[in-house]
Amino acid sequence: MRHRLGADVTGLDQSEASIEQARGLFADTDTDGRFEIAQVDDAVDVLDQRYDLVYTGVGR
Repeated sequence: MRHRLGADVTGLDQSEASIEQARGLFADTDTDGRFEIAQVDDAVDVLDQRYDLVYTGVGR
């Protein structure tokens, strides 16, 4: 995962359960990350910075 190379990782999902699962996985591996609950269409409004890479597994 990119966080091992020094990248900042941000997760965005509309599902609170998915975000909580991701937070748990990061905690289990002592990994820092930022997580936001929102629709992907609202990412520009929710996320307040620029990104070098954006990955989506499922989108509209």
